[in-house]
Amino acid sequence: MEKLAATLTEIGHPISADTVRKELVKLGFSRQSNRKADEGAKHPDRDAQFEYINAKVVAAQAQQQPVISVDTKKKGADRQL
Repeated sequence: MEKLAATLTEIGHPISADTVRKELVKLGFSRQSNRKADEGAKHPDRDAQFEYINAKVVAAQAQQQPVISVDTKKKGADRQL
């Protein structure tokens, strides 16, 4: 939350980390720890998926846009930060 708040403040949107957290919770996001899923490593398009995501991140950063990575799973309705 601190990094996101700092980046937003840097680009002219002053906000605290606590406010960022509260606003994201209102939107349905929740913080969850990273954990490795066994099935992910076996997906045939795994590398292509990451290359696509990385290309989108690089393009957004080149335009000085903030980037948020959202990891979603089919089994749950929660969005992950």
